[in-house]
Amino acid sequence: AVAVPPLRAQSVVSGALEGRVLDASGAGAAAARVVLRRTDAALEAETQADATGRFVFGRVEPGSAYEVSAESAGFRKATAAGITI
Repeated sequence: AVAVPPLRAQSVVSGALEGRVLDASGAGAAAARVVLRRTDAALEAETQADATGRFVFGRVEPGSAYEVSAESAGFRKATAAGITI
């Protein structure tokens, strides 16, 4: 006999985005301000990069209309658009 436990449907309710903020030499931009914005809704989250320039946004609603921007003292703001979670 084979026993199979009851199965439950699962759906993706959140994703994550992680990355690094780098300067022109490839070094991490410590303490950079990083903003994730959903362009088709009024949703925005902000975090700060760590000492290596790494940042993480957890529990992000899946979608295809995101942009992320980063800025740090002494550098111009950089933005990446068209991000899908």
